[in-house]
Amino acid sequence: MGAFADLHNPLTVANHDLVHGFIVGQRRGAAPLAERLGIAPGTLSNKVNPDNEAHLSPEEWVAAMINSGNFAPLRIAAHQCHHAAVTLPDTSHLSDMELLTACLNATREFGELAEQINLAIDDGMVTRAELRRVEKALIDATAAQFEVVARLRSLAPDAPADCP
Repeated sequence: MGAFADLHNPLTVANHDLVHGFIVGQRRGAAPLAERLGIAPGTLSNKVNPDNEAHLSPEEWVAAMINSGNFAPLRIAAHQCHHAAVTLPDTSHLSDMELLTACLNATREFGELAEQINLAIDDGMVTRAELRRVEKALIDATAAQFEVVARLRSLAPDAPADCP
């Protein structure tokens, strides 16, 4: 078994699903994704097999997520590192109204987060379902705040575009 293999690790499962759950039209599995990545299907499959020492390179991992649209491995890896992965908006089109809308949306999302926290603690205990609602509200509020920053970043000509 590989050095990092743990069949109960959510990241191991997510990486396997990233490759083997890929669907293009009626084609499913490693073959259609491997074709998009320029990797032999068997090699790609082996790279997510926890019993192998070879694994996806960081570049292959990112390319697999972009090509599949499956970002679960990124969210899980971020969580395991005590970070969060948030989808950033497309800021290629920007107007004053869009910036105002983004600010108002961020405020609304923060209000939703506060409401979900209040509902969760109202009876003195937090259920799993309440925790999930609070976590979702937190992610939505964070994403809305990142949208405001991303929209402002697009207005700053000297701001790096690749990373906040």
